[in-house]
Amino acid sequence: MKKTTIFAFTLVELLVVIAIIGMLIALLLPAVQAAREAARRMQCSNHLKQMGIGIHNFNDVQNALPPSNYFDSYHVTLWVFLFPYIEQQALWDYFHEYATPADWGRLSSHRDRWDWGPTSPNGYPQNMRDAMSSIPIYRCPTRRSSGPNMTPLMSFTSENPGPQIDYAFVFSSKSTADDSGGDIPWWSMGYSLKKGGPVEPNRPMEPMICSPFKRAALATGDPLDTSGDLTDPGAGTEKGNQIRNGSFECRVLLAAVTDGLSNQIFIGEKHIPIGRLGVCSSNGWNAGDCSYLVNGGWAAFSPMRYFHTGFREAPIARPNDYSENDPYVIANPTLGSPERLGFGSWHPGICQFLIGDGSVHSLSITTPVSNILKPLSFMDDGESVTLP
Repeated sequence: MKKTTIFAFTLVELLVVIAIIGMLIALLLPAVQAAREAARRMQCSNHLKQMGIGIHNFNDVQNALPPSNYFDSYHVTLWVFLFPYIEQQALWDYFHEYATPADWGRLSSHRDRWDWGPTSPNGYPQNMRDAMSSIPIYRCPTRRSSGPNMTPLMSFTSENPGPQIDYAFVFSSKSTADDSGGDIPWWSMGYSLKKGGPVEPNRPMEPMICSPFKRAALATGDPLDTSGDLTDPGAGTEKGNQIRNGSFECRVLLAAVTDGLSNQIFIGEKHIPIGRLGVCSSNGWNAGDCSYLVNGGWAAFSPMRYFHTGFREAPIARPNDYSENDPYVIANPTLGSPERLGFGSWHPGICQFLIGDGSVHSLSITTPVSNILKPLSFMDDGESVTLP
């Protein structure tokens, strides 16, 4: 009888093979994750590109750039004005045509309406809530998943619950003509209107806003005038009726960007610290992920961000910067607003920006503010910058 020889792995050989396979998988996983992040980063860049197309389409129709916001801090922002130009015509129609007795006119958005139930005559219907919270290009895939993304109401103290966004339009200002002192309130984009105080009472603030997005004007004129009938759009006056009807005029032409569109940041990824996603309350640390519909109270910078306002500067932030567990935050519990209200992404090492000419650029988190980011946020400072 012929003898059969059986070959088999020894235990040691088997363990070696398993170890080699494990090492190969360990080497492969980072490459897979890097490829996924590269795809997410490209998708995020494409979202910014689509916003740029929307802004230029708005300009083609309106012959001006979209406004930062409408009337005051509790009316809609630039992100709503873009709706018809980013394939969200139904949402625009809703905001422009729908007004309840509790509203101060069309294009109005009060934070309370988000908390009122969807069956309330003064609240947002559920289908509108879902639609406002599910706009794909307003979401960075590195930071959020698909589907509705809504910030809930935490309390009734200076917060703006509502649909979330991962991008912000740029805001910049200077306190005096030579930018030499003081700081105009950074909430001026939404609150408005004139600077009080004993030094320069009633000095108009908006001429000191140096970024390309400013508050809409009424068709009859002065956007700085908040006296009289403007406090009650239902009063039946000419201005009041315009607010009630949602009439507006844009105020900034493309030609006003005298530094050139290739030297102007329009939109960027906004900083939301890790651990603060989906949080908005009266605590300034939480202001980042509030509703994009309005800009009021501590949440004034939810739809916008800055690099420079007066003497304040905010460099590009890392994902963990200014989170609750940041040692700097723990050591400085009364830290002021500028550090937490800048731009920043969750992409490793970079933050992406839409430039005025429609291009999208990734800037390193180490990009200096003074000679690159600040000039790129000022539309008429005469400084030309070579993008890194």
